[in-house]
Amino acid sequence: MSPTSDDALKEPVDQFVDELAPVLEQAASRVATVNAATLQRDVVLEAFNLATAFIDVDGLHTDDELLNLLLAFGPRLETVAQCRTLGDLRRSGLVEDKKRFLESPSTLFEILVGIDAREMSAHAWRCYELAVRIAHTVASLDDHVAHSELQAVDSYRTMLMRTIELAGLPRPGLEGAHAPAAPRSAAATSTVTAAKPARPRRGVEPVLAELDALIGLATVKAEVRLVANLLQIQRLRRKRNLPVAESSRHLVFTGNPGTGKTTVARLLAELYWELEVVARGQLVETDRAGLVAGYVGQTAIKVTEVFTSALGGVLLIDEAYALAQGGESDFAQESHRHAGEVGGGPPRRRGCDRRGVPARDGDVHRLQPGPTVALPQDDSLSRLLR
Repeated sequence: MSPTSDDALKEPVDQFVDELAPVLEQAASRVATVNAATLQRDVVLEAFNLATAFIDVDGLHTDDELLNLLLAFGPRLETVAQCRTLGDLRRSGLVEDKKRFLESPSTLFEILVGIDAREMSAHAWRCYELAVRIAHTVASLDDHVAHSELQAVDSYRTMLMRTIELAGLPRPGLEGAHAPAAPRSAAATSTVTAAKPARPRRGVEPVLAELDALIGLATVKAEVRLVANLLQIQRLRRKRNLPVAESSRHLVFTGNPGTGKTTVARLLAELYWELEVVARGQLVETDRAGLVAGYVGQTAIKVTEVFTSALGGVLLIDEAYALAQGGESDFAQESHRHAGEVGGGPPRRRGCDRRGVPARDGDVHRLQPGPTVALPQDDSLSRLLR
């Protein structure tokens, strides 16, 4: 058990209570029948229900999770303070069958939505942000994040967003959404196009809002949100000097032309930038013509130049399946081999740590050594697990 993780949950819980209790107290001051003195406890119970629900998602109830729960809520709740040991907490049943709390909006959240609808405020949105922070913190307490935890965070987030939208409230972040990228001309497809220098960070939520605003692509959106949640959890662990399991950031985009692959890639590049996965966040787009030369010895130079331009950002290889076409004498084979040398092996690890992150479109992954990764047949995005 790492001593640096023992009180990780206390800060987000304190912030949740300190920010939301005054909102309810102010609203209650205008209603004579409401006892404002009990509202802070209600907010504490809300935070407790959130924390225990996300602890219960994977059913493990680990020592790190329970110790954080004791330290965060022992001083605030008598029922928790009575548990002197982790064994006492387990036997108390306070964490058992709590994940059902995540299935519907809480009364507190619906009250905040009602306040926002009357006063045109954004308290429900702030509650959403603070609740998701508690969720990410709970998921970061263990060395390995369960897929069920990532899905639970996304489902809970989506439910709160839907509640806000059904109330007719604006969603913060959409105001600054960028217009969809214009289609590239035929001439542009034979060159390497680098995006403008990375813009100032605007936060993860505005990027996710832009992603959610895209038409269709439900599977892709869900997958990107899972990646975003995982990266946020890993960032929390790094800030606490805890080990983080290394994983590849290489992605494969499949789908017919015009289905939004490049648009999603650009948003993903910005997410990597916002979450400090890459140092600069630029997206460099290229294709077969940008990587393959017509003469011996020039292909390796072109590949190196393209990959170098993407360092600190994301490299998108459009129609990468074209690199798998042709015979042994075709220079596309050379470009693929050299791309593996430049973007794979030890440099790939550095690429995940503020270096270029290749995203490959099509069936080029079949040329990669190692296990074959099955990809869905519809328009979707899948992680290459290695």
